[in-house]
Amino acid sequence: MKRRRSSAGFYGASTGMERSSSDAGDDSDSGAHEDANPNTKILYLANTEVVDQFFETRFKQLQQLVCKVVAKAWIKVIEPKKQTNFPYNK
Repeated sequence: MKRRRSSAGFYGASTGMERSSSDAGDDSDSGAHEDANPNTKILYLANTEVVDQFFETRFKQLQQLVCKVVAKAWIKVIEPKKQTNFPYNK
């Protein structure tokens, strides 16, 4: 059987590691996922101080190249035609 190649998109990548039907019957517990990250932090957007502190900490932890990728993606969402409207070179 040949392996099929996964394609990476902007919003996520397919890993090609889908669950088989034999694994599907094992999720009879109380809805908790076995692979859930215990360090997940819930942020309430109404609490802006905590949200700002969280993002500031996370951005400080990012290395420069990763931060550059995140910033470019964020700018594309906020202002998709930024380069056209505000070019660096005139």
